[in-house]
Amino acid sequence: MDLILYNGNFVTMDEKFPKASAVAIKKGKIAAVGYDSDILKLADEKTEIMDMQSKTIVPGFNDSHLHNIKYGIFTNCCDLSQCTSVKEIIDVTRQFIDEKDIAPGDWVIGRGWNQDKFDVKVFPKREDLDLISRVHPIVMFRCCSHLLVVNSKALKVLGINEWTPQVEGGFFDVNSGLFREAAKDLVQVSLRSYDVPSLKNFIKKACEDLIKQGITSIQTDDFNMSNDYKRIIQAYKELAEEGNLPVRVTQQCLVGNQKELEEFIQNDYKGLNIKDFYRIGPIKILADGSLGARSAAMRKPYLDASYTTGILIHNEYELKKMIETAHNAGYCVAIHCIGDKAVEIALEGFEYVRNHFPDLSLRHGIVHCQITDEEQLNRIRDLDLIVYAQPIFLNYDLHIVEKRVGKKLASTSYNFGKLIKDGVHVLFGTDSPVEKFDPMPNIYCAVTRKDTNGHPEEGFYPEQCVTVYESVRSYTYESAYCTYEENVKGKIKQGYFADMTVLSHDIFKTSPQSLLDVKVEMTIVDGIIRYNANSNS
Repeated sequence: MDLILYNGNFVTMDEKFPKASAVAIKKGKIAAVGYDSDILKLADEKTEIMDMQSKTIVPGFNDSHLHNIKYGIFTNCCDLSQCTSVKEIIDVTRQFIDEKDIAPGDWVIGRGWNQDKFDVKVFPKREDLDLISRVHPIVMFRCCSHLLVVNSKALKVLGINEWTPQVEGGFFDVNSGLFREAAKDLVQVSLRSYDVPSLKNFIKKACEDLIKQGITSIQTDDFNMSNDYKRIIQAYKELAEEGNLPVRVTQQCLVGNQKELEEFIQNDYKGLNIKDFYRIGPIKILADGSLGARSAAMRKPYLDASYTTGILIHNEYELKKMIETAHNAGYCVAIHCIGDKAVEIALEGFEYVRNHFPDLSLRHGIVHCQITDEEQLNRIRDLDLIVYAQPIFLNYDLHIVEKRVGKKLASTSYNFGKLIKDGVHVLFGTDSPVEKFDPMPNIYCAVTRKDTNGHPEEGFYPEQCVTVYESVRSYTYESAYCTYEENVKGKIKQGYFADMTVLSHDIFKTSPQSLLDVKVEMTIVDGIIRYNANSNS
């Protein structure tokens, strides 16, 4: 044996052997699971033996939806997430330009602002950014990344003016400098000409931070961070082949339209798997925007903005055609849907392919799946769809959702509890960098239905609370299920990958509020200790 861990509280997620005190590891796989006296007998003179000091160990966390490269890029951008006014955005960005000594003409990128945190709840506009600088092109992404704002210099550099045609599936306004949804590509095309070495550096930076949070696998939507998605695939392939990818990665392959989808399918990446560390996963499609930016597509106008129902990026026919094309090519489909209109047309598309091209082996799903009514929830169950959920969104959304859509619809939204009880495969993720990818606040929000300050005291529709065990299962086994890896990861079980996370507290016994205090002490990937808080490695 290469490594034996004993005197631990292993919560295995294996129904047949739910608890253990020791695990033996050989060649990156779990060789045996059991009790100290039995497992220690398997040691030889070369075995490393580690006393886990009764710490709780779970299967490695698997974030089912995030944006890995974007996180790596954003670590070098101006952080606006704590700003509480447009004036503070101006001051923080000016200071950032000075500290980084950004040369005139070079881009300044800010990210993370949220108008709902401002004293006056308005979007920053072009004229506000012009007060920062008229010699730097400036772009600032809202926290959801579904909306951005630029200054006048950026518009000039990009050649965008009042005569520039609008973009299907999005909208921009030159006067305000605001770009929504697909229109953001008019700006982003100038920001994502990264070469493969640069992309590899962004990936490595993100992965270094991921393992510190006990995350051993991710499912990442990265394609919109390069003008050529092939560079992104190449960057991950090279890292995996070099042995420099410390977490297992599944690519959620974002396509913007039917033409892009057909081109991607023709390149025949299906089944790509590099050493079990990088694989091609589902086709990812955006159906709408975000609730915070009021671009999530709703069936009725927003209660607090009656002039809009949000933005539907594809109409019913277009989305159905894309689902059909991917389905018939043998790809799973994961559709970003936040508003109930987006959920509706996605359900119609999935119902169509299930009825006309039945292939129950394909594991289609809805990413986010936030604003829903009860009938839609039941159809998700009946269609055996996967739900890629982000409970951490409640930390912010519980304060705005009733204002946006009303109490009746809010009561059937973010209904993770019902979905799990109905047997739906609900996977947990964070959508990082929209939210931090720390699993503990995510689990806390799922368990308590409260924000991280403990509000509301009774929880937000508390009947939808889930247990800590259900949350960990959604973060491990269920996340492995959607990538067809439930027989090799997501459990601490003989023959599975030796991917495990060691926690500072027993999260199954601690109080819900104390979940926020739990830290990751060790992360093991492929039988290798990739992170040890006690040795700062």
